Amino acid sequence: MRCPGDSCNLNEKPNATRPCFNPDCQTVWVTGNWGECDVRCGEGVQTRQVYCSYDDESLCSAFEMPESTRDCFVSRCDAWIVTRWGPCSAKCGQGYTTRNATCVYPDSRNCSNRPDIVKLCQEAHCTTWTTGRWSPCSVTCGRGSQRRVVSCHGGQCDASSKPLSTKDCVMLSCGQWIPSNWSECSTSCGDGIQIRDVRCSDVDPRTCTDSKPAVKRYCKKQDCPFWSVGDWQSCSVSCGNGTQRRNVTCINGTCSNSTKPVEFQPCNPGECPAWRVGEWTPCSRSCGSGFQIRIVYCDGESYSSCDSSIKPRSNKRCNKVPCPHWTTGHWSACSKSCNGGIQRRNVSCTNSHVGECAKEREPSSTQKCGEPPCPEWTVGLWSKCSKSCNGGIQSRILSCNNSHVGACPESSKPARSQTCGQLPCPE
Repeated sequence: MRCPGDSCNLNEKPNATRPCFNPDCQTVWVTGNWGECDVRCGEGVQTRQVYCSYDDESLCSAFEMPESTRDCFVSRCDAWIVTRWGPCSAKCGQGYTTRNATCVYPDSRNCSNRPDIVKLCQEAHCTTWTTGRWSPCSVTCGRGSQRRVVSCHGGQCDASSKPLSTKDCVMLSCGQWIPSNWSECSTSCGDGIQIRDVRCSDVDPRTCTDSKPAVKRYCKKQDCPFWSVGDWQSCSVSCGNGTQRRNVTCINGTCSNSTKPVEFQPCNPGECPAWRVGEWTPCSRSCGSGFQIRIVYCDGESYSSCDSSIKPRSNKRCNKVPCPHWTTGHWSACSKSCNGGIQRRNVSCTNSHVGECAKEREPSSTQKCGEPPCPEWTVGLWSKCSKSCNGGIQSRILSCNNSHVGACPESSKPARSQTCGQLPCPE
């Protein structure tokens, strides 16, 4: 066995040899006789010699060593008879014990030198827990732990009173998480969320080594109001279109009408017997009132199962609007009162949205007028000049033709006479 360095403590050096036992060898303890009790009266001790049959007692260690001492008791102490000492008044440490001493004579005055009936006693030392100093905190910042040695002295200590051997420690000089107050729940009812700010007390958040507290948590103030709906009732009619109703009730307060489920809905258990109609035929006339017909039948078990009072019509008039036709206005005044003029009027097709008017039947929009000849001046031949020289006069007949139509215009009236023979007469 060797030390790997120069710092080994010889007092702590392990044994290089150890005893061993060979069961084939017979090795026993040898005992002597018990000696006399070491007291004249009362409780005492007897002893005897106990030794190993071999010089090396370790060879006998495999067998239980017999007792070398034992208690003894002498009840008679001269004129006194004593009992054994009672139990010690203390369970541990120093106490006292008592015994009885009775005189053998009826008159105790004949007994002298009464033995002690009270004496001190020393039980095992009381057990106590002892503690060492607390170790430094296991961390330099944040939350850690400290340890110390806790040992029992004087026997078996009460585990329920054992001092703590570990405790938490917090290094306040290091960073700590500082949470703010939780916010209000995000909802007034039902499941919501609360948040808060959690920051490190140190400028460098890496010094906050503990688990960071939660910054969010779920919350619920109360259950939200909600609409409860019942089953739909029977349809209000046995056939055809009807309605169904169900109970709709608000639970847990006041519900929003915007989310209220419908209380009524349409229903149709099946088609009722009903009149069915076909398509109308084309109108017999395009204008001026015609007729249309269609098929009307009962869609049911029989013709009589439909209500005859609401039977649809099977015929009707159609195209009642008048047919297209020519419409004329009043004639205008004649463009001339004589020698032939023209009169005009408006000619239009009425109800042209229905169709076109026949061109061959279109009335004339113009006509002749003022056919009689106009009044005009008529002149006859000039008469013979009244003088052949030095100035004479000629005349003629002037008349107005067609004067029944009107008077001839004065502005165009021809001259009735004119001068003539203007050359000088010969002298």
